[in-house]
Amino acid sequence: MTGSNMINNDNNPIPLADQLIGFIANNPSSFCVMSSNGEHVKLREDVVLCSSISDKLMSLHAESENVSESFMKLFTDTNKAHLKRMEVANTNITDRCLMYVRKQKLVELNLSNCSNLTPCGFQYVNEQTELQVLKLENTSIIQGYKNGDVSFRRLRLLNLSSTGVEAMQLYCIVRQLEHLKSLDVSNIVKNGDLMFLDPVRSTLKSLVLHDCILVQHSLEYLCKLVNLSHLDISSTSDDKLNIKTEFLKCLCQNLQNLMSLDLSGNLVEKGIDGGGDQLDMTDLDHESAETNAERIGKGDLTSSRIEGLRGLQRPLHFLGLLNCPGCDLENLPALKVAGEANEDQVLNAIEAYTSRSTFLLKALNVFFEVVRTANCKQIPRAANLIVVGMKTHLRNCPIQISGSASLYHICCEPYQLSLSFKTKRLIIVALLDAMENNPKSLTLQRNCCLTLYNQLPFNLQFQYKRFTKILINIINSEGIDNLVERLCVFMCNNIVCHVEGEEKKLMGKLGVVKSMLRLIKKRVDRRTYDEVMETAWSTLWNVTDETADNCQMFVSGGGLHLFQQCRMLYPDRQELLRNMMGLMGNVAEVPFLRPDLLYHVETFCVLLFDKSDGIEVSYNAAGVLSHILSDGPHKWDDRVTGRVKIIEKIQTAIDQWDIKTKRNINYRSFEPIIRLLDKSHTPICQYWAVWALTNLCHVDPDKYCSLLRKEGGLEKLLQVLREHQTAFPKLADLANRTIHLNKEILGPYNFQ
Repeated sequence: MTGSNMINNDNNPIPLADQLIGFIANNPSSFCVMSSNGEHVKLREDVVLCSSISDKLMSLHAESENVSESFMKLFTDTNKAHLKRMEVANTNITDRCLMYVRKQKLVELNLSNCSNLTPCGFQYVNEQTELQVLKLENTSIIQGYKNGDVSFRRLRLLNLSSTGVEAMQLYCIVRQLEHLKSLDVSNIVKNGDLMFLDPVRSTLKSLVLHDCILVQHSLEYLCKLVNLSHLDISSTSDDKLNIKTEFLKCLCQNLQNLMSLDLSGNLVEKGIDGGGDQLDMTDLDHESAETNAERIGKGDLTSSRIEGLRGLQRPLHFLGLLNCPGCDLENLPALKVAGEANEDQVLNAIEAYTSRSTFLLKALNVFFEVVRTANCKQIPRAANLIVVGMKTHLRNCPIQISGSASLYHICCEPYQLSLSFKTKRLIIVALLDAMENNPKSLTLQRNCCLTLYNQLPFNLQFQYKRFTKILINIINSEGIDNLVERLCVFMCNNIVCHVEGEEKKLMGKLGVVKSMLRLIKKRVDRRTYDEVMETAWSTLWNVTDETADNCQMFVSGGGLHLFQQCRMLYPDRQELLRNMMGLMGNVAEVPFLRPDLLYHVETFCVLLFDKSDGIEVSYNAAGVLSHILSDGPHKWDDRVTGRVKIIEKIQTAIDQWDIKTKRNINYRSFEPIIRLLDKSHTPICQYWAVWALTNLCHVDPDKYCSLLRKEGGLEKLLQVLREHQTAFPKLADLANRTIHLNKEILGPYNFQ
């Protein structure tokens, strides 16, 4: 199975058992006692964890790469918690953590790439007498073995790749593992001597010698391992092994059970050294239209492009040919080929070499050329494989850059139409992981920002907090280029437009307000204007909407001064002025900030008659002044323009507006406007509020009539109508029109 069939079903719901265990993992108090500082104390008295739950909890805990000692202590009591499969690769697990699980009867243990483990921890591994699978890749723990007895003699699979184990240690370990079927000693064998395999020659079925130094004698020895079904002699070294046709023929003749052969990086094209017995890649009859699969299905192995493999009794399940000069071949005796000849081969390579950074990068680079120039057929599979590869090498910047570049094209039309909801989320998480772990790479940040931009707005909401933090860090970093800065600001604005209440308040705490002010100030100081400044003001407008804390951050951060500077420096920028005045309206809705606005009253009076953007600027200026006036005469400062004159100017401005004007604004609530309807001590405040409600209900009745009724606005309008029927007929008329319109749209209303 290539993996594509499984990926087609990735929209299936997560099994209920997995959901439940996931809930437990995210809510540890459901199964254990927690301390005040968030550490695990002990399992609850009424809890017993079976192995299937314990194994999954361990795996989920390890996903963060941070394995805590307090969590590991939960497994010291084998009567309360049973652990069989311990998957903690790529974590910070320590020797002490292993001590806590020493009494468990582990069947599988994966400690690969755990850099905090030391040789001292081997004693705890050696106590696991039931082990059948042990993976120690790229750890130093095995160096604690002192050529004595091992307790894990039931071992069937052992991975010692890149552990630095010495030849004698290797021999002493292997000779005790009479049940061993799979062995990985990648990057261990340095002298070509494979005699350490003698004790397991009859049982060994899988042997991985990736990046091992092999000689002719080594190849001859491999032909004696007659029970092998999988052999990996691939290499990332520039020095090729110089595999010849004769050796491959010998393998085919002696290894009758061979199903998988990896020659990647170790197969050279014909004539490399002038030898007559060099590997022969013969040309095929190009008139044959049969595909590789059709030919293999008919049992035809004799026409293989690689002469040495024509002696196979049956097609291989897997053949690795990545990074083999001259091996961009398609007619090969294998059901799955990892190579570079076509899309399928490249994806097979990404899948096969997920843990091998050099090969993975090569395959990712080849796929990038494919996805940007060809019509790919396996986009869902490609997306999932790339995500897994990136997750495996989070801090390998070249892999992250190459993977993110391909994901960019995958997320563009028409490819993105084939991506499931689940796959899109996996892509987003992979990109955020890449940005967090490689913050100094401008190329990577650019790739990720461009790709995430295509996912806006809704696909990112499940990660909005994390994404906002990343964006703010980028915006505040030195050396950011214009494109990335523009994308980050735009995406910040988009996020704040789609959150409300406490979430919007959180945006301010995460630094959105301060970062936008910083961007604006930088441009004001340089006397420059661009899209970033305009969008930054829009972001501030959106993030302060009905959020007093964010409004206060704006004022405390010098926002009002920047407002005046921008108004003077860029008088002809209509969109900028509209954004700034929308923001001023939000600030004016906060009572304890209105004293700060008093000293800008003259500016708002001037803007009352600004028609550069229809009525938007004038409308917001009147709104700001109405809120200031709503605090009553006793709050007015004698040092600013007279209160009576301002009231007259507001009425003059409102009388000039067309009630049918369509608005470029979106109200989620009328509460701030409705509050002004109670300010009978200053009727002009009520006039602006009633005009706003009348206008909005007329231009968008389906949306705003129901909102007005829901928030109790009709009762307030009736109250205003009764108060001003004779004293302020224009005000009363607007209130009456709005009440009647609401009844026409939604039907009769019973006033309380």
